Amino acid sequence: MPPKATPDKMFSADVVAAILYSTGKTSLSMENYKMMSALDGTKTANAFQHDLRSVLATAKKLKERVDNGEKFEPVQPGAKRGPSSAPATPASTTKKRKGNPAANADMQESPSKAKKSRLDTPTADATHDYPDDAYDFIKKEKLWENGYV
Repeated sequence: MPPKATPDKMFSADVVAAILYSTGKTSLSMENYKMMSALDGTKTANAFQHDLRSVLATAKKLKERVDNGEKFEPVQPGAKRGPSSAPATPASTTKKRKGNPAANADMQESPSKAKKSRLDTPTADATHDYPDDAYDFIKKEKLWENGYV
């Protein structure tokens, strides 16, 4: 069967190893790999055998862990049920229309929205913000970069 136009679901190697363990198998026969190759339509049986080696090794380790008495705790669902606190779609905001000057004539700019000027000069002495050798380090870095650019 050739590959499908829509992608199939993907599962992690640990999940596939757990499925193999739960069926009581920690190895696959060449017939299994040939069937996978026929279903896939692009990969060879040997390619599947190579790709699944680590999954089979994980299944064997999982079997050992269970045989040694290890218990696995599933992820617990969240305590909060129902809709989330944030809406799925944000509420629409009202905006002024740019094309209609009559509608905008009544509205004035709010003083809180006035653009604030930014100070270009630092208020504190910049030499105390860096370690003593920072300026030498920056100079050496610039020389190094210029040598390789």
